Amino acid sequence: MKLFYRKHGSAVLAALLSLWTMAAAAQTYVEPESRVGRPYLDVGLGWFEPQKTHHLGNQDGRGAAFLGGGYRVSPSFAWGVEVGGFGQRVDTPAGVAVPAGFRSVDTRSNLSVSGLNLNARYIIPFDRWEPYLGAGVGWYQSDLEVRGTSFFFRDTVAEEKSNDFGAHVMAGFDYWIRHNIALGAEVRYLRLNARFDTLLQGTEHVGGTFLMVHYHQAF
Repeated sequence: MKLFYRKHGSAVLAALLSLWTMAAAAQTYVEPESRVGRPYLDVGLGWFEPQKTHHLGNQDGRGAAFLGGGYRVSPSFAWGVEVGGFGQRVDTPAGVAVPAGFRSVDTRSNLSVSGLNLNARYIIPFDRWEPYLGAGVGWYQSDLEVRGTSFFFRDTVAEEKSNDFGAHVMAGFDYWIRHNIALGAEVRYLRLNARFDTLLQGTEHVGGTFLMVHYHQAF
């Protein structure tokens, strides 16, 4: 985690400062009961720090994004569905050979994950601030892709996909700058395994920690 915050700390602080500046222009506060029984839209962007695993070397987290929607059941509870994706760069597995027609195989490979999850939030309304805790489960596809170079083009040398269930926990907040629009931030941890048996031996941990900023709109 130290590496994560050293790499992205300034960007995180800038994003949070931007949220605070926009919140300063907020309109009249509306009680959370006005959002009960209404659907909502959530859009988030952020950074991903991979969980260390067995056979993947020099893991380097990349961006993450999600798009979701849900329903506010009560002032203290909401459920939602999200689609999202994230990725990382890793050292190319040692067993990948240079195939015919290629000059070389890249030393670094892409590991991308996309998925669909169902989650629930316990919300603590406090004036404009709404801190929340949550958890969810989802179905994810992990894709490990190795690329190489020939004399004339670049192409995929080896690729394997893995499908599995994952589970996450999250903590964050929304700050309502209008009666139906909020900005917020969230920390999330996803536990997810994958198997790439033709490229690596054993089960790999391909989840990790997310730091996200998001736009939340109630309808």
